[in-house]
Amino acid sequence: MINKTYLEPETVQKIKQEFVAKTDFPSAVLFKFLERDIYMKLREQIIHLYFKKDVVRTSHSYAVAKLLSTLSKVFNEKEFLDFCSSILNKKVKQIEAKAYSFTWKDYTILSDKTIEEPSLDFIFDFTHDWDEKGNGYIFYKDEDGNFISIPIAADMLAIVERKEGVQKYIQYVNHYAQKNRRLLVMGKIVI
Repeated sequence: MINKTYLEPETVQKIKQEFVAKTDFPSAVLFKFLERDIYMKLREQIIHLYFKKDVVRTSHSYAVAKLLSTLSKVFNEKEFLDFCSSILNKKVKQIEAKAYSFTWKDYTILSDKTIEEPSLDFIFDFTHDWDEKGNGYIFYKDEDGNFISIPIAADMLAIVERKEGVQKYIQYVNHYAQKNRRLLVMGKIVI
């Protein structure tokens, strides 16, 4: 299931070192993470989910869908959980996630009313053919204004430790997105 390159002990060690070295925003961003055929089957399932629009103008606009049990199982397979455990150097029990679709005019906003608790964030990107001018980047920002952004790339896994005072938001998707959608599976890693 996982791209064999990422399962090599030397690669796992490098990723673990990179994750720990980023003290402000511990994170790992891994491209072409799954074997191609597995990724394409998952993407096909994601595309056909029933996404329900969720809009609260003062905090967010996007469409969200519950993952089918088959999709949820993939992200909770032993190989996947063991890989995450080896990167985090902690036993991962499960990944809790939902599917999100962001199109033109969608966003999330940082707000004192929606402060998230610290956690280990899980992001898997299923976005294809995205015009970078369309924005829709995922940002992590701390209380001092420091930030990182997560790239937009198909078959990309991002694991981010969101510490106290660090918040996540998704940049407004503008008209350059046209009819394309950012398709993401996002949630948290449960230790």
